[in-house]
Parts: sequence; structure tokens; C-alpha cells
Amino acid sequence: MKHTSLKPNLTMLPYDMLMLILSKVALVSHVDLGSCIATCKDMLNVSKYPEVLLSVRLEEVIRTPYQLVPSVMGLVEEHAKNGNIHAIFLCGVFNYFHLKHVTIGLTQLSIAARATHSDAMYLYGMILLGRGDYNEGSTYLTELWKNQTFAIVRQCHMNVHKVVLEMTVREYREYDVLLSLLEVPENCMEEGLDEVCDSCFIRKEIYRFMDYFI
Repeated sequence: MKHTSLKPNLTMLPYDMLMLILSKVALVSHVDLGSCIATCKDMLNVSKYPEVLLSVRLEEVIRTPYQLVPSVMGLVEEHAKNGNIHAIFLCGVFNYFHLKHVTIGLTQLSIAARATHSDAMYLYGMILLGRGDYNEGSTYLTELWKNQTFAIVRQCHMNVHKVVLEMTVREYREYDVLLSLLEVPENCMEEGLDEVCDSCFIRKEIYRFMDYFI
């Protein structure tokens, strides 16, 4: 008697359900997302949905230093088109620092900064200070400091330092001029960190930022 091998009849979930599942997975781990995609063609197809691309934690995939961004721009731009905030930030870095597409880069950095992306808030804020927009630039920096702590500001400072090296001597001079115009309030304890006033915090951040040019 010949035995026939019976395979279970597996019914694939609807694509909209798969999209919801993959979106949740993407928020947690790109490694787990990759494992899901590897299971079947349907998972691969659904992984390209805008809702999934929006959710992918690119921070885990494309780590600092951000000067490595050009080698993965195809991946970054695909995610940016679907609203992934970290991808939009990376496009801003690429356009502003590497391609010198200043207007496009600033727009993308501003989108990421308004979405409270930490590195974007820091970098965009510092760029605005150098371009003469003190009020908006200092607002992003002080919000980052007060809402996400001084330690986060320091980490952002370290994250962006290699792309900042591409700034010019003219830009360095603009920060130097700005520092000469800022005064220390008489009642401020300048030695502190979190205890300083907003004006002294901005002055110190400009000094630290300028160190990258030297």
C-alpha cells in the first residue's frame, strides 16, 4: 500500500493583517523584521508597504557616524519617501553636507527636528544659529536639553561631529561672530551644567560645536 505524504493546508493571512503585524515588528527590531521577510514571498511583498517602511527602526541599521550615509542612500531615500523620520534626517544630512543642496537639506532636517528626532534637533538648531536665526536655533537646542536631558545633548554632539567637519572656515567665522555678540547674564552660575540659564547653555554648545573645526 502506497502512503501519500499529506501537507497541511496553510491559509495565509490577508495582506492588511500582515502589514499590521510587520509594522509592529519593524518598530521593535529590524533583525526580527528580516526574519519575517525571509519566511515567504508574501512577507517580502508586504514589507515594501509604506506603513511598514515608515515603522522601520533605521537607527539600528544605519548607525553613527553619519558620514557613511552616501553608501546606503538608495535604502534611505526609499524609507524617507514613506515618512520614516530617521531616513528624512539622514537625507537632510546627505543633501546639506555632502551634496551642498542647502535648501533641500535644511527642509529635511527641519522636518526631522519638528518630529523631535534628537540628532536633528541638535544639528538643525546649530545650523540655524550659524545662519543667523538665533531664536529658532536656540529653541530647538534648549528643548532638547530640557525635555531629553543634558546627557542626550552630549550624545547628539558626538553623533554628528564627523559630518560637521565638512563645514567651511566661513561657517566657523559665523559662529565666532555670534559668540562675540552673546553676553553672560550677571546672575548666572556659568560653571554648572543643567543649572545654567538658557543663554549660557547656548554659548557653551556653540563653543563645543566650534571645537570640531579646530
